Amino acid sequence: MSARPRGIAMVLSNFHAPLGGTQKQALRLGRELAARGLAVTVVSKRHPTFKPERGGYLKDFPLDELRGLGLASLPTSAARPVWSFLGALLLWAWRHRRGLDVLHAHNVPVGIVCCLVGSLLGKRVVVKVPAWEFVEYLRGRALGRRLRRWVIRARADRVVAVNAEIAEALAGLGIPRERIALIPNGIELPPADPAVDAPALRRALLGDPGLGVVLFVGRLVAEKSLDRLLGAWAALPERDRHRLVLVGDGPLRADLETLAERLGLGTSVLFVGHQRDVAPFYALADVFVLPSRTEGLSNALLEAMVAGLPVVVSDITGNRQLVDEDCGVLVGWEDTAGWVDALARLLGDGALRRKLGEAARQRVRAFAIGEVATRYLGLYEALTAGRAR
Repeated sequence: MSARPRGIAMVLSNFHAPLGGTQKQALRLGRELAARGLAVTVVSKRHPTFKPERGGYLKDFPLDELRGLGLASLPTSAARPVWSFLGALLLWAWRHRRGLDVLHAHNVPVGIVCCLVGSLLGKRVVVKVPAWEFVEYLRGRALGRRLRRWVIRARADRVVAVNAEIAEALAGLGIPRERIALIPNGIELPPADPAVDAPALRRALLGDPGLGVVLFVGRLVAEKSLDRLLGAWAALPERDRHRLVLVGDGPLRADLETLAERLGLGTSVLFVGHQRDVAPFYALADVFVLPSRTEGLSNALLEAMVAGLPVVVSDITGNRQLVDEDCGVLVGWEDTAGWVDALARLLGDGALRRKLGEAARQRVRAFAIGEVATRYLGLYEALTAGRAR
């Protein structure tokens, strides 16, 4: 017998523009659960742009993203961010204890805080591990890291891994396998074939609708291996007939722009920065690339496949969960020649692009947020019925 949870808190370390993959996943899951009648509140640290007089929302935040969800933005101290967040979350959860059943943390540091609050208040705790970096956060012999592992092992009711590699690593860290759940990230499926004038979009952005477009969407950070992507682009035959468009921002942007200049890439590479609405970029692209060294389960890859794009991605576990030779190309992230070959082949073969893109669109349906939410709801119901361990 299951017990429908009364309320779910989606707990994040931050929740403000620009939204990253973790925040997008929390929103997608929360909205789907709210549509099924659950009371869902997004809980995060307060950002400086928080203005109570605006009804508790954030400056520049797209308010329609919160449809159906509550938002609690908790004040914290910059001098003691962890302890102040722990205290603020404990106070908020105590005030809402009668309608709250589950604290769902969307990364491991937040999960440790939720474990402590859940233990004090008798609330169930779900900790999501969305990327490999959070496995590394738990590893090591230092006292602090051993304490982190102990809290997760002893106090988390479920630990959710987004891919099998992360699940195995968590088991290797001593987390009981029966408390590890393998649930992927989810994607919202758009209405069937929305009308998009891709040539007009290309003309507006590139000046020439006939150029081939290769798209990357994500943070400009070391683990994305964008330096190697630029090296491959430099070796691409006839690259002046194409454009590599990089959507996103990050600490390596200036270094990558300098590298592109040093490689003589000129106007064939466009850094367009963070974009609130990335849908037009998927619509104008011919090929999507993701050359990461590590990934959990990439939101951008899910979005590209939903848009019907053929994908060229690094041959790592998180990507292999989505991509095989039927819907894309897997290349070793260090294999520059392999990247050049894959890009040249796809840019030169429209029929192959269409075939792989349609297969990608069909493949990603298994990751629809409705399916993912059903699995989470079953997990919550099991926990609130007392079958946590």
